[in-house]
Amino acid sequence: MPKKYHIHTETAPNRHRMPGRASLIDWEEGCLRCAVCVKKKCVYGVYQNRRIDPVSLADTADMLCKHCFSCVQNCPNRLISKSVNPEYELLGDDYWTPSILSTLNYQAETGKIPVSGAGYSGPFSGPGFDAIWTDMSEIVRPTRDGIHGREYISTLTDIGRKPQFLAFDPDGRLVGAGSSHLDIPLPMILSLPAGLRLGPALIRATAAAARELGTFLRMPARLAEDMPDLDPAQVMPCFDRASLAQGRPRPRDFRLIEVEDFDGIEDWLAEFRRVAPKTVATVRVAMDSCFLDRLAALTEAGAPAVHLATDSHGLSPAEDGGRATFIADLLRQAHLRLIEMGRRDEITLLAAGGIALAEHVAKAIICGADVLCVDTALWAGLECRVCSDCGSRVVCPARLETAPEAWVVQRLLNLVGAWHNQLLEVMGAMGMREIRRLRGEVGRAMFFEDLERDSFGPIFGRRKDRPA
Repeated sequence: MPKKYHIHTETAPNRHRMPGRASLIDWEEGCLRCAVCVKKKCVYGVYQNRRIDPVSLADTADMLCKHCFSCVQNCPNRLISKSVNPEYELLGDDYWTPSILSTLNYQAETGKIPVSGAGYSGPFSGPGFDAIWTDMSEIVRPTRDGIHGREYISTLTDIGRKPQFLAFDPDGRLVGAGSSHLDIPLPMILSLPAGLRLGPALIRATAAAARELGTFLRMPARLAEDMPDLDPAQVMPCFDRASLAQGRPRPRDFRLIEVEDFDGIEDWLAEFRRVAPKTVATVRVAMDSCFLDRLAALTEAGAPAVHLATDSHGLSPAEDGGRATFIADLLRQAHLRLIEMGRRDEITLLAAGGIALAEHVAKAIICGADVLCVDTALWAGLECRVCSDCGSRVVCPARLETAPEAWVVQRLLNLVGAWHNQLLEVMGAMGMREIRRLRGEVGRAMFFEDLERDSFGPIFGRRKDRPA
């Protein structure tokens, strides 16, 4: 049994003011000068600690307020009200919503799981991961607590090829390729986000955080070549066919690599296993209509791991005017295909795209993923606003280029630590002690589309033998 895994978190305050979701409107005229003002009774000290931000000239009360509405309701002359903050609504996009960015920012600052005393205020159904509900049937058993140590819960994850059984010749020698895998203490790999600000200082800090977490930093091979000071034991370079032909950096210098799929990669994998048996090679397949057949072919060819990567919204490219498919559905299809082949336990499935919140980790694993590559969420934890014009902006609102390395490392540790704690909470509520049991365990979740079809299909569905 591996030792208990713990991520050290400590407060890393924001460098910039994060817009609040609502603005306080405080009318001074008409004040009754109550002996005990509702502002003094604020349990969060919003009014005592408010000031004017010297940079944005905005009231910091909008950022400090927890939206309990106590002051709004209890002011006898109704002089305090709240309105939607237009600056808050401009954050992110339709997927990386202001609510998600605020949650990630809070977790990166404190390392804690957000708790709402007023109850859950998020959606109970919707697109993407919001259409999946996890089963917490064991939550009535309080002894299952993996965070505080009363019961051990392991998040150790294997990456690589694992044979279904061992075979020996008459002399007792192992027959076959054997096992070629490595393990990480949590099912997450840090990844540099595409389309957002990058810089040597940010990359080095992210690599330092990956080293502290015991996982890898996924990055393009050209950046790994330009930064030879990075520890190759913690770097996962991504090679395309052109960079493989150049031979720099050499893939076998790393413990884990990613290779873009190409014609003839089966022969390349066989040769690579011969020259670098200790390095695990992941193949990134194109997410087109043929990805399941390609996954099956790579599995038969002995690929240790396959990477299913979508865009930052978790969607695959739409083909021939069709609809894009969300990563949760792609993972379920891939997982079931491998089960039909009888090869699911031999290969590792990596997934990337659309992993925006802590609960998405558990939901993606339930759908069939082994390991998740987290990218955009990391930068959101560094106060990134996920601007649509990030590349063309002259000045970054969060000034990521000037972020101190120690601050970046701690923010990333806090974010991953909060996600890890929430994963332990979910597994404990499900009565699970090992992350491997969660993979593909769709019986521990409810899917809105399945429920809708089973509940309303017999009522509103059209029978095939009935004319249109």
